Amino acid sequence: MATIKSYSDLQQSKKLAEILPLESADYTHLGKDEDNVLTRSYFESCSSELGEWIGKDEMSPCWSLAALISVLPKEVEIDGQRYAPCLFPIQDKWLLKLWYNSNHTITSPIAIFSDNLIDACVEMIEKLHKLNLL
Repeated sequence: MATIKSYSDLQQSKKLAEILPLESADYTHLGKDEDNVLTRSYFESCSSELGEWIGKDEMSPCWSLAALISVLPKEVEIDGQRYAPCLFPIQDKWLLKLWYNSNHTITSPIAIFSDNLIDACVEMIEKLHKLNLL
């Protein structure tokens, strides 16, 4: 089984910073070490003594699983149908998909399998952003 992640990694965080409001980031990457993460919001870190790190590409916003789930829309409309994000454990992986259930017919325009929830949420956010659904 894959290692459980507690927050978005540096590469994911940089992508998310282009998509999501920075206020939604509840953690802060400090430096270039993946494990050097502060458990306080990016803006709180910016206004603290760490503000000198801004602009040096050494401090970036970071998202926990709770923060990522909170930015997912409660539902999206695609081709006149309303879909809701749903999360399912399947063996040792996770399935995050948009779900529409009508007359016992289940459809899903986007489905993501991942070893961990953080990666699944990040991928879903990226896909929804590309479709202008976020």
